[in-house]
Amino acid sequence: METRKKKKWLLMILVFVVLGVLGGAYYYQKQSVKIKPMKTFRWLGAFWFNEQGMFKFEETHLKFYNPKTGNKVIACSRAGCEHTTKDCPATYMSLGITYTDEGMIFFGEPKNMEFDEKGLYIINVEGKHLKQLHLFKGVSEISDVFYEGSKVYISYRNSIDKEGNDLDQPEVGIIEYDIDTNKERKLFQEKKGNPQIMTMNRNKSGLFFVYLYSTMSAEEALEHAEDNEYAKKHQHIELRYIGLNGKKASCVCDNMYSFNCIPVLNQKAVVCKEDGVYLCTEGGKTEKILSGKWESIPFYRNGKEGLLLRTHEKRSKDEKVEYAYYKTEKSSKKTLYSKHVCLSVVGENAWFMDEEGMMYYGSASEFVNGKEIEEKNFKEKR
Repeated sequence: METRKKKKWLLMILVFVVLGVLGGAYYYQKQSVKIKPMKTFRWLGAFWFNEQGMFKFEETHLKFYNPKTGNKVIACSRAGCEHTTKDCPATYMSLGITYTDEGMIFFGEPKNMEFDEKGLYIINVEGKHLKQLHLFKGVSEISDVFYEGSKVYISYRNSIDKEGNDLDQPEVGIIEYDIDTNKERKLFQEKKGNPQIMTMNRNKSGLFFVYLYSTMSAEEALEHAEDNEYAKKHQHIELRYIGLNGKKASCVCDNMYSFNCIPVLNQKAVVCKEDGVYLCTEGGKTEKILSGKWESIPFYRNGKEGLLLRTHEKRSKDEKVEYAYYKTEKSSKKTLYSKHVCLSVVGENAWFMDEEGMMYYGSASEFVNGKEIEEKNFKEKR
C-alpha cells in the first residue's frame, strides 16, 4: 500500500515537474518573441552607442566602453572564454550592436554563410545560447542598421551577382524586418552609378535616408579618373523619404553638406547644407534654422531626440569645440563647448574623442546645461 502511494506521489511530482518545464519553456518563448532592442546610434560605421555604453570593433574583437565603471573590455561575458578562438562572441559581432533585456542583438557571421547572406542574432547575457533571429538573403554588404521598437531597418549594397561577376550598376536597398512577427519586406531597391545609402532615421509614417550616387557612366569614370571636379559635378547627395504605407521614395532635399546622422524633430528631418541647417518635411518643405557650416551629432535622451550641431568653422588646436544645442524644434539655441570633439549624447552620457582616437565620456546633463565637464578617459581591462 505504501509503495503504491509512493508511486502515486512520484507520478504527481513528475507531472508537476514536466508542466513546470513546459511552462517555463513556453514563458521563455513567449518572452523571447517580444524583443525590443535599445535605440542604437551609429557614427561613421565604427561606433555603436546606446543608453548603456558604446561598442566599437577594434582589430580582432568587439570592445565595450562602460561609462559606469570607466573601463573598456572585450564584449564577451562567456565564463572561462580566453577570447583567443573564433567561437568567442566578440570576434564575430560587427554591426547593429545593441542590448535587450535578454542579451545582445547584432549582425555578424558566427558561422560560414553565402556571400549574399547576413544573419541577425541574439546571444544571452551569459554569452551562451546563440540564436539566429533572421537570415537576410540577397544582401552582400550592410551599410546601416536602425532599430525602432521591434522593427529592424537595414540598408544594403550589392555590387556582384550570384556568380561573382561585377554588376554594371550596383544595387542598393532598404529592408524592414519585424522581430515580433518574423516578417520581412523590401521598402526600397534601386540600381545607380556607385550608389550608397549612408544613414537612416524614422518619423511616424516613414523613413528618411541619405542617398549618394553618381550620374557618370563607367566609361566617363575611367576617362576622368584624375579629374575630381568632373566627378563632383556628377555626384548627388540627396535626402530621400519613403512611406511605410507603400509610398515610393522621393527626394525631399539635395546638396547636403554633412550626413553622419539625420536627427528627426517633430516629424521633420534636420539637414546640414553649405549655407546652414534646415528642417525638412516628408513633403520636401524646408525651413532654415541656423546659418553657417554645421554637422549634426546623434542626440537621444529620456526617450526623445534633440538637436546637437558641431561647427565646421576652423579653430586653433587649443580652442574649444563649439556646438549649437536645441532641446526641441521651437526652443532657442544654446551654445556649448568641449575640449574634445563630441561624437554622441545618448542617455546620461556624452561621448568625446581626441585627435589620436582616444575615447572620453562625461555627464550629458552637465554638458547640455553649458557646464564645463570633466572628460574622463577609459581604462582597458581584460
